Amino acid sequence: MSKSSDQIVLERRLKPIYDAIDAGSNKKAMQEADKVLKKHPSTHCAKVLKALALIRADRVNEAWPLIDEVESAKDDFDENTLQALCHCFKEAYTPERISALYEKVCARYPKNEQYLTHLFMSYVRVRNYKQQQKTALALYKEFQRNPYYFWNVMSIVMQAITGDQNLAQSTLYPLAEKMVAKMIESNLVQAEAECDLYVLILENSGQYAKAALFLEGDGLVRRHMKHPAQFLFCNILRLYQLQGDHGTVIDRSISELKNNPDDWSLWTFLFDSTFASVKGIEEEAKKRLLDRVVERILSLVDEPLNKILLRGPYLARLTLIRKLLENEIVASNLLGDPHEYLFEYIRLFHTKPCCYVDLKPFLFLIKDDRIDNFMQRVSDFVTMLKEKYNQEKGKTTNMHWADIVYQCLQRGLGFHEKLSSIEKRQAVTYMIKMIGSCSDSDLAAAVYAHLAANLLWDLYADNGNTDALYELILLLEWVVKNHPSDPISAVVLCKAYSTIGVTTQVQRFMRALDIKYVQRDTLGYLLYGLLEQYGRFSSAIIHYTELAAFFDQTEKEVSECLTTAYKNGSFAQVPRLVEFLNKISKSFIAVGVDIQSRALSACFAIDKVQLVIDTMYGDEELIDFLELEDNRDFGIIPSFNTDREQQRLNEMKQRTYREQCDAMKLSHLLMKSVAAIGHSKCTLKNLSVYLDQLKKHVEHCRQTYKEDGSLPNLLQSPPPLHLGELINTPKMDLLMLLLKSASSVLECSEHISSNIIEHVYEEKLLHCLPNVTEVEELVIDQRNNKPKNFKFCILSL
Repeated sequence: MSKSSDQIVLERRLKPIYDAIDAGSNKKAMQEADKVLKKHPSTHCAKVLKALALIRADRVNEAWPLIDEVESAKDDFDENTLQALCHCFKEAYTPERISALYEKVCARYPKNEQYLTHLFMSYVRVRNYKQQQKTALALYKEFQRNPYYFWNVMSIVMQAITGDQNLAQSTLYPLAEKMVAKMIESNLVQAEAECDLYVLILENSGQYAKAALFLEGDGLVRRHMKHPAQFLFCNILRLYQLQGDHGTVIDRSISELKNNPDDWSLWTFLFDSTFASVKGIEEEAKKRLLDRVVERILSLVDEPLNKILLRGPYLARLTLIRKLLENEIVASNLLGDPHEYLFEYIRLFHTKPCCYVDLKPFLFLIKDDRIDNFMQRVSDFVTMLKEKYNQEKGKTTNMHWADIVYQCLQRGLGFHEKLSSIEKRQAVTYMIKMIGSCSDSDLAAAVYAHLAANLLWDLYADNGNTDALYELILLLEWVVKNHPSDPISAVVLCKAYSTIGVTTQVQRFMRALDIKYVQRDTLGYLLYGLLEQYGRFSSAIIHYTELAAFFDQTEKEVSECLTTAYKNGSFAQVPRLVEFLNKISKSFIAVGVDIQSRALSACFAIDKVQLVIDTMYGDEELIDFLELEDNRDFGIIPSFNTDREQQRLNEMKQRTYREQCDAMKLSHLLMKSVAAIGHSKCTLKNLSVYLDQLKKHVEHCRQTYKEDGSLPNLLQSPPPLHLGELINTPKMDLLMLLLKSASSVLECSEHISSNIIEHVYEEKLLHCLPNVTEVEELVIDQRNNKPKNFKFCILSL
């Protein structure tokens, strides 16, 4: 449609503003907008564009009056103004106002397809599924297009996924299934995504067999599905397994493994269904079933596909032995000796960097009395390879990987734990020598470096040898310089530098690693809480401000991904995106960033008292500290140890998660209590509630975190919080005493009449103040209370 002359003139006037905004010149955009508004004060789009420039210049408070003025106008908005308003609300992280905007527009134009579509997408951004359903239904009734019909169905499915499960199973899923089935019967399904949605509904409602039959038997699937055949096959197996039809899964897995023996998902299906089936069946049937599985494994080991050596069958053989032992089923004689199978795997696949990682879950199969013999065989094998290399002068990499497997086994089987300090240093010297000889493989050099780092960390953590810690830092700095493609050494350096408080180096390596996107959350623990522990408050404020912006931006970007998923009909992605967004928004790092930013800004960045109070108080939204997600990735620093070490790592993760949540809650309640004393919207009742919560939480922390309580100092551990030291010191008693006195003063002020004599008023207030002797004793106790760790730890104020 051609533009009117008025529109063309308006766009010509606004072009300099758009150009300035696109160029990132917010100041110029404001100036250009002022020029337009000076001549044409009623130009709504110019006002909104000025507001957008103000928001991008971090002057949000100045932008809202302009936006409110435009929204309150009775005039119709042109498309440019609407789009500019939407950008303002997105940039200001208020997507709910987009919904309110398009609700008003659609009330005027109830049959405008474009506005109704924008309204639907605005509800998608705020995940208002009921309103999505209502809007999608209106769109379909008016325009009879398939996407709108399935938007309606998907909105019902999301209500079922996120709402009451009884209602979902009794009403919502049957309704959604009926709606899609109607389209299938009418032959109106036109896309792969619509088939995926039907499978999602059947699966979530527990109709796994029906979903599997639809995928493998319906002509619609063959006509529309574009998934790879193997992906579709595995999806069908998964559905049959969920249905409990393990016989079908076993038969099809055994058959398909002949063609794809290295597809580990097929082996997983086979083992899971096999060991689910053997429970509760007769011994004879159990033996027949296990013999079928053994026969398939041995046939693939003895006669590999196309004579190509594949790891899958060999790992399957070890996995079967492990599962037979775990389920307390006597292994068939056909399986033979697991020690031989482990050694055979090393002999065949020692050149692959993943060899030790593959074997790690099966090291427990080596009996204690045969460990020395097994290690001697591996040592002899490595020696033989070295002699062969010396004779032939071939590529050194293969020989290095065999030696790496041996060195990793030394650690995994507990030999390093038995070494004396001198022997550990000798082992480190050997690793350094091998790193120097790995000029043709950064990856091999990195593994030697990590083994050496683990040994040096053992010397530091177990014996308190600080020299070993500094040697670890020097070693890894050398490795990072000479083998820059290894990121793990840089991560370990972050841990080492954080231990000695060199926060600038931690920040340097975090920048060098280019940690971004979701890694800001999963690896955020490397720096979280560290800067303020060592008194770098300005850097901490900047760091937390950046992190807070990242979490806000993530929510905005994922919301846009949700709208794209609906537009493209990628319905299977919608529940996953919503789940991902929930995990990010409930991450304890995300919540902790907000709390720490408020505490540090109030203490070190704001001068005006009222702003300090408002900052400390925060918003009214309640924080459920029991529902926070722990997204930290401790696997980034590899552990060469076996299941026992993994158990210690899991215990450390749970303990530090609880400690972190308790520390955040302590800081949050302290700030709320202090701010409530002077906050205009807080009553004495609010203050009492916060003080009661704070008192209970302090008692909980004192019972949970004793002053001498400590965790194993693992290489993977996050920086310590020292919550036990803080909570068990007189400073907490002093804070509680002062807060209690402040509460008493407020209570006294509320109940004193205005016509009371002044000296009586002062006398009553003086009775509310704490006992000077008690305060003095607490201050002296705190002065005499020397911390065990000479770190300045600011967990709260």
